[in-house]
Amino acid sequence: NDALERIAAGIEPTKLGTTMEVEGAHKDGHIFPVSLSLSRWHENGNVRFSGVISDISERKRDESNLIQAKENAEKLLAEKARIQQQLSDALQFSQKVYESTNVGVVACDAESGKCVMANPAAASIVGATQEQLMQQNFRHIGSWKKSGLLDSAETALATNQDQKTEVHINTSFGKLIWLSVFFTSFIINNKQHMLTILDDITDRKELEKSLLDAKEQAESSN
Repeated sequence: NDALERIAAGIEPTKLGTTMEVEGAHKDGHIFPVSLSLSRWHENGNVRFSGVISDISERKRDESNLIQAKENAEKLLAEKARIQQQLSDALQFSQKVYESTNVGVVACDAESGKCVMANPAAASIVGATQEQLMQQNFRHIGSWKKSGLLDSAETALATNQDQKTEVHINTSFGKLIWLSVFFTSFIINNKQHMLTILDDITDRKELEKSLLDAKEQAESSN
């Protein structure tokens, strides 16, 4: 063939003694990859060639599978990195909302009763610092027992049903306020926790009272 003629003519001597990958034709007509190793020698003034041919179809399939596996792995790593970045962005956003919201958020361990998380708003609402809230145990808070908040919290934990109530309370830190309180149970690391959402509704309650007083005065004057 052309390749052997070029080698015989000395045009491509570097092909000799090396292994080339070429295409072979099967007797049934299908093309398949082969490795070809050529050697040349002279005999009685003639140029002789010998070659070793090996079917490398299986090796090529393995190489193709490895390449595909590598590409798939790279895609998975890229997707994993993208998801991790999205999660990181979401966590940062949640942290900003948690820290900047004017609604109090407190989480406690359901078994021990100890506070495990409290945002700045929760501390401000009850007249405390975050450090003071983190030292509390909701089962030991006197104002919760007196106001009925402890009963609502225990019900949420025992039934896994959300509880919501409004209370007029004098907090452990001496602040007299109206609170809208929401309790819900959740699981983290196979442990039950209680999430408490606090909303200071003192202004709303005072406005409602003022409107009611004004209505009663208007009715009594008629």
